[in-house]
Amino acid sequence: MCIRDSTTVELHTTLLNGNASIALANGSSLNAELLGWVEEVLAFLNAKVTGGAAADPSMKIITTATISRASRDAQTENIHPLTVSVVMSRPDNKVDADATARLASIGAVTSTIKPDTKAERDLPPLPADMTVLSADSLVGFAQKLEQAFPELRVAIGDSDTNDQALWTIRMGRGVAAGGTGIHYSIDPDGRSYFANAPLSTRLEAVTIADPDDAAATVPFSNIDMDKLGRRFVSIVDDMLSQDRAVALRRADSSKLARILRAKETLASGIPNGMLAIYQGDDVAGRQSASREVFRQALLKSLSAAYDVDTIIAYDAAVTNSETPSGVVPNLYGTVVSLDPSDGSEPPFVVGTAKLRLGNDATGNPPQLAFTFSTDHDSERAQLPAKMAYQITYVEHNIQTSKPAWAPPSGDYEYRSSSWLKLILPDNTRILNDSRLPNDPTPLFAAGADTNVPVPLREFPITPAVLRQFGTPETAAGESVTLDKAAAWEYEYQIERPRAAQDRIYLQIAFNKNQSMRALLAEEETLLHALCRFDLRYSRLVGADKPVADQTQPTPAQLLGLVDAIEDVAAKWGSWTPNVPLQLYDWQKDDWAYYLSETVGYPNSDAPVVTIRLKPLAIKEPIGGRLFGDFPEVRVPDPQTNGPQELTHYPTSAALGDPVTYSFSWSGVVPDNQTRSFVFSNLNVLRTENARGRMWLTRNENLGELEGRTTNERFVYRSGASEFTDPLQPYIDRTVPVDIAASVTKTSDSLVGYLTPMFNEIFKIAIDNGYPWPLTKVGCRYGHDPRNAAFPVLGPGVDDQFFVYLPVMDHVPFQPSSASAFANDVAAVIRTWETAMQIPSSPTKRTGFYEFDLSVFSTLSNSMGTPVLRLRRMWIKRFD
Repeated sequence: MCIRDSTTVELHTTLLNGNASIALANGSSLNAELLGWVEEVLAFLNAKVTGGAAADPSMKIITTATISRASRDAQTENIHPLTVSVVMSRPDNKVDADATARLASIGAVTSTIKPDTKAERDLPPLPADMTVLSADSLVGFAQKLEQAFPELRVAIGDSDTNDQALWTIRMGRGVAAGGTGIHYSIDPDGRSYFANAPLSTRLEAVTIADPDDAAATVPFSNIDMDKLGRRFVSIVDDMLSQDRAVALRRADSSKLARILRAKETLASGIPNGMLAIYQGDDVAGRQSASREVFRQALLKSLSAAYDVDTIIAYDAAVTNSETPSGVVPNLYGTVVSLDPSDGSEPPFVVGTAKLRLGNDATGNPPQLAFTFSTDHDSERAQLPAKMAYQITYVEHNIQTSKPAWAPPSGDYEYRSSSWLKLILPDNTRILNDSRLPNDPTPLFAAGADTNVPVPLREFPITPAVLRQFGTPETAAGESVTLDKAAAWEYEYQIERPRAAQDRIYLQIAFNKNQSMRALLAEEETLLHALCRFDLRYSRLVGADKPVADQTQPTPAQLLGLVDAIEDVAAKWGSWTPNVPLQLYDWQKDDWAYYLSETVGYPNSDAPVVTIRLKPLAIKEPIGGRLFGDFPEVRVPDPQTNGPQELTHYPTSAALGDPVTYSFSWSGVVPDNQTRSFVFSNLNVLRTENARGRMWLTRNENLGELEGRTTNERFVYRSGASEFTDPLQPYIDRTVPVDIAASVTKTSDSLVGYLTPMFNEIFKIAIDNGYPWPLTKVGCRYGHDPRNAAFPVLGPGVDDQFFVYLPVMDHVPFQPSSASAFANDVAAVIRTWETAMQIPSSPTKRTGFYEFDLSVFSTLSNSMGTPVLRLRRMWIKRFD
């Protein structure tokens, strides 16, 4: 057989436009390259037939000419099947026309060359999530083709002629923005966070008509609407589970259909509550994309209303050199974690992410939106993550008309389409490696985590105040300087459940009473519907009985809830709760702080608890004092159960700066722990009493790491807890104080020492605008009768030998200044000395005066309560 003149052989490929032919490397024709080889084959076969010596034909390798980028770019389709075929044809004058009409292959035949399934791989070690690749036998082939043609990705999918055909998609790393092919990018900074807002951020109360007795009503109080909502969607999902749905269909298929329609109504209505978590972040395109992603999740399971913590939406940019007819293709993939790099499971789960390769029918640009959920929702208010978008599928050839088998009336969302799966998905761990050239698209700015806010949707438990203490800063029985004589510290102890989304407000009020503001009025609509459903379902199962005695409703009983389900479905989408005002505040010169806690390494043997505290601005500062002091914090010691004292970091922080306190815990950190806050550097003459107060906000701190403000619709506020009465300390100093050694005298006289003494004791209060308090002065004269030559030792040394004479018995003074006070006291003493003839006493050189000061409260409701007593301040007698 000779093919020289009777047959033409060509190679064709869809890499070229119109499935054009491929030239050979040396410029010769395929006929010429094949002629000798075909003759070898024919000789071999002839020898086998005739019994002659048969020489094996050689292996023929044909090398094509380079398929240039320009020639590949001439292909007008960005998504098309990949074929390489051999076409053998005869000239028309060599075949019978009638025969060709009956059998086309007489004139020409096409044979497809299969891809090399034995192509050697050159892959780096793969992480667990990439060890099972689609079309495993084609991995080596796909790897080599994508390396050779960097603008292409290789996929498998259905075609018109082959159930599992190879496809190429022109969207590889070699496609530039605006160039030939599909190019997409995602702006890591152009993102918003959305979540399903709480149905109400306060505890509600309502009275509804009894569904089983029209003449009766049923009151509900302290209702957390989201607990009712969570229970409702869980019950409806259970009713529509596979086993139950079959039983319900058998009982009444029409009622089951009503419940299914109600589910669709809920899936369309619940996303109306999908709001931006941060104020001013509700970009319209991102919000609509997030709501659609949420709707799709709800169609699968209504429990997604509470299982999904956050939806993240990014701006995307797409250029497509091909103008597709009909609906633009979509990319589908998963969002993968690039951190931790050891391949361990990230602490979150994300949903499938879809990216439209072009604007939608109304001209809106594409967005990338996906669900984000974590089981660690109470441990971190913001979860740091390094995420990337990994493409796995391409959806194309999307039909716009209903399939023939779809219901003829009503909406029907399903549209048929074709799906392609990439043989090599985007590399998830091994970045910048030429062996896996297509990296996933990062969803974070270089060098920075994406801090994903995780709101809690459950009303917080009001924190409890346990005890309060007031103690002198210098312990009783210890020596003290005059400037610290009135110093005290206030401590109060709290307990509250721990959640990272909770911000505790600590308020220390001084010298005044506080009042609370009223709650808002109640709302209706969805609240009534949820309560009605919950009441009816609870009666069905006997929720008022012990769990062991509760009953399982029959299918008929469950179907009896259809009207209640439809009522909730009709009202959920239009529900808009009132947002409560801030109920509590700090006033005037109160000190106020907020604190939050996080637990690091929660699954380790030694988790680390970090307390973050920030002083808040004083509303009416006195003496330029804009913030309260950093308190000392005491926490339980896991080893001894006693208190361990923490100090703030950084130690050099200025007042007003946030600080942290950290400690390690042995084992699992309890949900409830006590915290004691000790506020030192108080002066009882300025801060005569103190009362701790505390309230909690939930979700207010979701943007703390990024300086963002949480949308008010997500913020819960608990009631305030405070002590009934303020703590009034009484400081009683009994250790002797040598006045002459404690002050700088103004003159060598009694007045010259008493004036700086009074100034040192009272200056903290007086310099800050507080009034001079009523002060009662007791005084006695002491001397040692044993020997007139003894030096003055003062009280506390050889007390048993001293003889005391009363001078003043707690005489009240209302001072106006330190010097006037000193002169008044000295005048009384001089009068007494003259009367008692002390100047002529033989023991006057051993004489001294011992003072006992009682300072009284300046508060109008104190009823003459003393706040400070300095019993044994003494000074030698002056001639």
